[in-house]
Amino acid sequence: MKKPLPRTTQARIAIGVISITLFVGAVTYATTGSEQPANIASSISCAPTPTDALGPYYVPGAPELASTGDGSLDISGTIRSWPDCLPVPGAKIEFWQAGNDGQYTDDQRSTVYADDSGTFIYSSGFPGRYEARPIHIHVKITAAGITELVTQIYPEDQPRDSELRLVFTAVADNATPPAGYSTRAPQRPLQ
Repeated sequence: MKKPLPRTTQARIAIGVISITLFVGAVTYATTGSEQPANIASSISCAPTPTDALGPYYVPGAPELASTGDGSLDISGTIRSWPDCLPVPGAKIEFWQAGNDGQYTDDQRSTVYADDSGTFIYSSGFPGRYEARPIHIHVKITAAGITELVTQIYPEDQPRDSELRLVFTAVADNATPPAGYSTRAPQRPLQ
């Protein structure tokens, strides 16, 4: 069983509407002490996940792998659409990150797909530090009915053997984003 987040990290992550704006790329976060995924759909506001930079190392066509690296960081969660907060079945979720040596290589890239309830599971090694950037994992989500979502997870304060449970919320194709929200990934990273 993975270690839960320390309470200080949980407090920092709980900024806003249970959104991780400083450390995990502004995705909704939940953790439970059991092996069951947290049921947070009814307790979240379902605000769209802020976009973050695609970065220079995105490579399309990453292999479909449930695990990369040493598998010490479990990432699971749900893909939802905004504004209805419904699950997005079959969403394609691409992950890429720097390895322990700070280099982006093909063995640190993966594609996973959400199941019929919009949930996914992926295991990764803990990301390495790339240049002066905080430790981060890139995420790109695409599916029919939603706009492409590019964001990043910042697990800086995570214990090395831990678990992240996330909810990524993408704007529906036919929806007007909320005021101030951009569906375009920024040129520069948020952190």
